[in-house]
Amino acid sequence: GSGHPTSCCSAAEIMSVLFFHSMKYRPEDPRNPNNDRFILSKGHAAPVLYAVWAEIGYLKENELLNLRKVDSILEGHPVPKQQFVDVATGSLGQGLGAACGMAYTGKYFDKASYR
Repeated sequence: GSGHPTSCCSAAEIMSVLFFHSMKYRPEDPRNPNNDRFILSKGHAAPVLYAVWAEIGYLKENELLNLRKVDSILEGHPVPKQQFVDVATGSLGQGLGAACGMAYTGKYFDKASYR
């Protein structure tokens, strides 16, 4: 394994509440405009996001073994080439600005009903 296990552990509870009790999304339709958006501001905790994806059925559990391998979709930080990822994150704190920008754009330009 590789990555930042303590960062993943500190995010596990909030991720489970959000993905399994609060957020509205369709795992089979990751680019659906009605899906709730999630930005993992501390991108180095990507393995916990990938674990959630496996639990909701978006990834097969054995795909988690490809974390950070060459040519794997499961990079060390989430990137927009992955489904459900709108923002590449890494530097701590950049997620808030990105989320605010997405919400503003959705409300005032796209006229979307983002939650």
